[in-house]
Amino acid sequence: MKRLEQVPGVPVLTRIPQRVRGFAQRLSTDATARWRLFIVVAAILVCTYGGAVMAHVLTTSDLGIRTAFTPVVNQFFPEFLYPRQQTPLAPNDRITQIGDQRIDSWPQILRAQLDFPTRTPSLETSDPAALNDPRNTHLFYQGQEILRIQYERPGESEPRWAWCLLGRSHVETLAPTVLWFFIKAVMFLVGALVFWKRPDDPSARQFFVLCIVSCGAYLGGYHWWRIVTEPSLLLVFMVCGVLLAPASLHFYLLFPRPKTFYQRCPRATVGILYGVPLAFLVLMLNDYRHIRWLAQSNLSGQSSALAVNVLLEQMKIEIYCYFAVAFLWYLASIIALVDSYRHAQNSTERNQVKWILFGSVAALFPLGYSGYLAVMEQGKFGGGGATWPMFAASFCVTIAFTVSVTRYRLMQLDQLVSSGAMYFAISVLAAIVYYGLVFGGVFLLGRQITSGPSLVEALGVSSTVLVLLFVLDLMRGRLKSILDKHFRREKNQLEQTLQKISQAISQLVDPPTLARRLLQTSVDLLGIERGSVYLRVGEPPLYQLTASWGAAPTLSELSPGCPLIEGLLERGALQVRPTRHGAI
Repeated sequence: MKRLEQVPGVPVLTRIPQRVRGFAQRLSTDATARWRLFIVVAAILVCTYGGAVMAHVLTTSDLGIRTAFTPVVNQFFPEFLYPRQQTPLAPNDRITQIGDQRIDSWPQILRAQLDFPTRTPSLETSDPAALNDPRNTHLFYQGQEILRIQYERPGESEPRWAWCLLGRSHVETLAPTVLWFFIKAVMFLVGALVFWKRPDDPSARQFFVLCIVSCGAYLGGYHWWRIVTEPSLLLVFMVCGVLLAPASLHFYLLFPRPKTFYQRCPRATVGILYGVPLAFLVLMLNDYRHIRWLAQSNLSGQSSALAVNVLLEQMKIEIYCYFAVAFLWYLASIIALVDSYRHAQNSTERNQVKWILFGSVAALFPLGYSGYLAVMEQGKFGGGGATWPMFAASFCVTIAFTVSVTRYRLMQLDQLVSSGAMYFAISVLAAIVYYGLVFGGVFLLGRQITSGPSLVEALGVSSTVLVLLFVLDLMRGRLKSILDKHFRREKNQLEQTLQKISQAISQLVDPPTLARRLLQTSVDLLGIERGSVYLRVGEPPLYQLTASWGAAPTLSELSPGCPLIEGLLERGALQVRPTRHGAI
């Protein structure tokens, strides 16, 4: 009889449990492995959540009516009317019946839009007279499934009614979600890469957490009134939406270096930072649980609707109160950025903070407008009037982070990836943004024209333009490499030599040895008579003499208050005239 290891395929199977045990043991002993597993899981969950939100929005039924917390109409899309000649619903109209279901509370509107797609219309007809029969509430009319909507208009004693299509949301409703997701994906990748390389860095860890929370908050926030019927999607949005403000402030307290009071009392600071938002989150989750229980209970319609309306009003007040708290946290974030800018230790750090500060201040205007809608014009806010202002706020902050990353080495990204990888990432981002702009111009603006292009045609045009740009860029790169080989041979050889030197230097782990070799190379290359190298040690930093050429300098240590150090931190480099002995 053959041994088990000799059976084809069995050795591979026997090694699987060993690898699993080895991986589990590594996770239990290696904190870096645990953090990297967290990064992979978080990336999968973010992509899954984004896809689930988009799929839910496109697949759930829609009547074109936008309401929030009450049965009062905030916005109505006239294209859902069928036949089109009817009078459309207007803001402030109160829905009293959908189909054969009486409406007394907002959850009943949401349930009706979920229940009717599973029911068979009572009649299939093409006779217009059937529309005027009040006994008909759910019809298959002229090939379209329609529902009778009864509503009350303020100032009128008699109720009105209209027939609406039981259809799906238009694809263009996902425009802000798709555009934002493409833009934010690059920042998410940057956060994941930095945290992957430096899992022990608190600021890198918090930046990645901020990327995760912002993805969940904005992806769900653009369609909160649609995902409210799906608890799993809504709970993720609620948690991320509440934690977005404290997570942002937490990052700014750590970046570019921890604030003094945070270092003195880290636990108390974190407790206050997250304690207040989490208290609001508990209150809102408790109200949501009660509302769902009442909406699904067997209580009488009037008593259940009254209790639900009371809880909804209470939950709305809690949300508005938390808006004020989140705004205070956001102002504290700006104050933290101003403090970081004032106490920046060098020009690069100051520029990083400056651009993020500019983006945060610019985002105040769309955020303030959204707050105005939430408090003063709740109808517009409930109808999605804050969608594009919130997109503009997120866009301002994202652009600020992008400039800090690409131009001023935010999170020291240049030390983690090569210039080629950065060029590739920036090119991909530019291509995605350009694709979105072309698609938006062709499709969304074309929709304003009677004979505008369809979705397939818009995708075809946008994809064709993107492919042409990609091909032309490949041809340009190929032509440039050929010309460089023929006309710039010396430059190519020098670049290859510098790359080899960089690789050799990166393998050195002893800073003093590296400093001495750099000094020797500089002496040989520049032909100087004297030179010194100081290395930064400790915190607060103290610069100690490590190597010297020629006569040793007078000072063996330089403190941060030294004019030479201050000048280097301020300007990045200093040029001093040599003495008559050739010293610098």
